[in-house]
Amino acid sequence: MYYKINEETAKRAKEMSSYDDYKENSETQGYKNTVDEIISFAEEQKKRCRTEEAKERIDNLVDKFSKNYADWVNRYNEIKCYCPSILITGAGNFPIRKKQKQIDMLDNHMKKYNEIMNIESKIRSIANGSHIIKSSDDEAITRLEEKIKAKEKCQQRMKEQNAYYRKHKTMVGYADLDDEEAKRIDSQIKGDPLYHNTPNPPFYLSNNNQEIRRLKLRLEQLKKDKEEPTQEYKTKYFEVVENKELMRLQLIFEGIPDQKTRDILKQYGFRWSPKNSCWQRQLTNNAKYALKAIIKTLDESKTEPEQDN
Repeated sequence: MYYKINEETAKRAKEMSSYDDYKENSETQGYKNTVDEIISFAEEQKKRCRTEEAKERIDNLVDKFSKNYADWVNRYNEIKCYCPSILITGAGNFPIRKKQKQIDMLDNHMKKYNEIMNIESKIRSIANGSHIIKSSDDEAITRLEEKIKAKEKCQQRMKEQNAYYRKHKTMVGYADLDDEEAKRIDSQIKGDPLYHNTPNPPFYLSNNNQEIRRLKLRLEQLKKDKEEPTQEYKTKYFEVVENKELMRLQLIFEGIPDQKTRDILKQYGFRWSPKNSCWQRQLTNNAKYALKAIIKTLDESKTEPEQDN
């Protein structure tokens, strides 16, 4: 989860701006503290997730943050080494232009910092949106069917409300509406021409009907995808399983892959699943492209000449 911080560069950056001694590993510890805060926040947000996929997306986001933040810290210290502080050099012959260039570099670098630190809102968005139905959800078909029924029920209710208003010219007396709410709706209808003198204007029904058609098409395609048999085949590196039931592309190794191979797998979005005892990611066309890239990368790494010690 942690990535390497260049302590030598951090120490040199400190020496370029202060006479205070550099505390050994302080930059690494500061980096780890920040990552730990994000991990703690992510774990709390994962408790709100309804699916394993949402939790996996958060884990991937945290790992990406850890790497990007390490890269940012290392680059920040490199920039700090570009030009010493006037406190170190003194006013005589101070490289003003070089210092200005350093300041510009730091300003641009801080923009990347703000982007990286936006991770909390991204994690929160995933947790808030975990109710969204994913194709890989175990109960995706059932949840889609329930959502379609709810939309169809809503469509019928809007039609009934419109018919009631056309007949009575008011919503007062309509079932499930108290008089106060009914009068509020009456006032809204009369005060806004967009309602077309009805509690549910035509575009309400049209939009809802389009969503019903979209969901039905998605349900039909999902059923078709899940009915296809799971495909399995072997490569010279691992066994590949296109698991249609779980909607996962799974890679199964005979043993534990070496660190270099694990890094390549992570680079292309595959993560270890203790539950399924394999490396996997969501089964999509992008995942299939990534699989080809992994095999190509592994082939290239095997042909690289070994360096002499």
